[in-house]
Amino acid sequence: MNKRPNFFIVGGPRCGTRSWGEYLRSHPNIFICMPREPNYFASDFPNLINSGNKTFDQYISLFKDATDQHLAIGELSTMYLSSSVAIENIYDFDSRAKIIVLLRNPLEQAYSFYCLQLYQRNEDQPTFERAWYLQEGREKGRSIPEGCRDSRLLNYAYICKAGQHLERLLKIFPREQVKIIVFDDLTSGLQRIYEGVLSFLGVPSDGRQDFPIFNQGRTHRLNMIRNF
Repeated sequence: MNKRPNFFIVGGPRCGTRSWGEYLRSHPNIFICMPREPNYFASDFPNLINSGNKTFDQYISLFKDATDQHLAIGELSTMYLSSSVAIENIYDFDSRAKIIVLLRNPLEQAYSFYCLQLYQRNEDQPTFERAWYLQEGREKGRSIPEGCRDSRLLNYAYICKAGQHLERLLKIFPREQVKIIVFDDLTSGLQRIYEGVLSFLGVPSDGRQDFPIFNQGRTHRLNMIRNF
């Protein structure tokens, strides 16, 4: 019988979620599915859902390799936090699930997310300032780059409204089932925060002391490479 996820790293994007996913994945008692970002519960972002996990059975199969050794089974999808339906869908799936949220200064987050969209070819504006001022028109379907997977990925202001998204989350899940990590706190006491997350998930310490940074901001040196 396939195992089911009991915790979710829901974002936000560009807040250190990739690094935390890697830290937890290496713990012997934690299983995190691959591929990353299945986005199954974000049904309002259908273009972001991997074609291999569009059905419930396909999604559950992502966790088939979890064993009895894995006390915490989870997934990481950074768009769940800003999705209007994902958190409620997760609650309907498992009302006892534990939720991990990572927050960051919204201005820094918005610029970092813009760089990611530029890298992934969802964005075509060469400056963040220009992309920012196009948001209102893009909500009405104007100036959407060809090949953009979802125009809402270009609404940087909305995606980075952490307070609004967190308020929606806490109206659905009890506070004791939610672990909030602030990006700025990661520069000091990272091991202490990591141990707190393990305690939150109900797994023993593995003594980890090395915390490399994954998925730092990336850019293409040539537009030709980005387009390819």
